[in-house]
Amino acid sequence: MNLQILLVLIFNFIISLIGTLAYSVRLVGVRTGKIAISFTVFNILSLISRMAVTFQEPLLTNYVEKNLYSNNLLHIFNLIILVSGAAAAFGAFLIPTFQKIFSKGVMVFSIERSIPRLVIDGMSKRGR
Repeated sequence: MNLQILLVLIFNFIISLIGTLAYSVRLVGVRTGKIAISFTVFNILSLISRMAVTFQEPLLTNYVEKNLYSNNLLHIFNLIILVSGAAAAFGAFLIPTFQKIFSKGVMVFSIERSIPRLVIDGMSKRGR
């Protein structure tokens, strides 16, 4: 498999996973009572997803332009759709875990008010 297609599949997985986990953000905002902070912290994850789209599009476009008359192109797009579906299913499976982690992150962010401190706190031994 071409390195470009492998990167497109990885980026597509990230995009679909974050898109699926977005549904749990509203519930975390309601549970914690910090809806605005919940959306603020999730926008950081959304930026990662959008950055993945920015990298994915030129790679996929370049591959399609070089292999326009290849019989392999349809299989590549089917694989992209399959990876996207698998990421959505994986994201649905992770929603309860993501809600627990995300609600802790929202609570720490409401105290610290800093994304770098939130990341450092999450990776420390005492992590809340």
